Amino acid sequence: MTTLELIATGIITALTSANAWQFWQGRSKRIQSEKRAEQKEKNLYRDDLRGKVEKLEGYIELMREQRDEEIKEMNARIISLHEEIASLRTKVSYLEDENTRLRGQNGDNNE
Repeated sequence: MTTLELIATGIITALTSANAWQFWQGRSKRIQSEKRAEQKEKNLYRDDLRGKVEKLEGYIELMREQRDEEIKEMNARIISLHEEIASLRTKVSYLEDENTRLRGQNGDNNE
C-alpha cells in the first residue's frame, strides 16, 4: 500500500468508526435541539405579541365605546343648550319690548 492509500484508508476508517458515528449523531441531535429551542423562542415571542395585540384591540374597542357614549352625551347637551338659547332669546326680546314700553311711559310722565 502506498502512503496515499494508507491515508485514505485511515480517513475512511475514522469517518465510519463507531466513535465517529456517535459524534455525527450527537452533532445532529444538538443541531436539531438548537433549532427546536430557537423555534420555541420564536413561538413564545409570537404568542406574546398576539396577546399584546388582543389586549390593545380590547382597549381600542373600550375607548371607541366610551367615545361614542361621550359624543351622544355631548349631542344631547348641545341640543339642550340650543333650546335654552332659544328660550333666553325669547325672554330677552320680551324684556327689550317691556323696557322700551316702560321708557316710553316714563318719558310721557316726565313731560
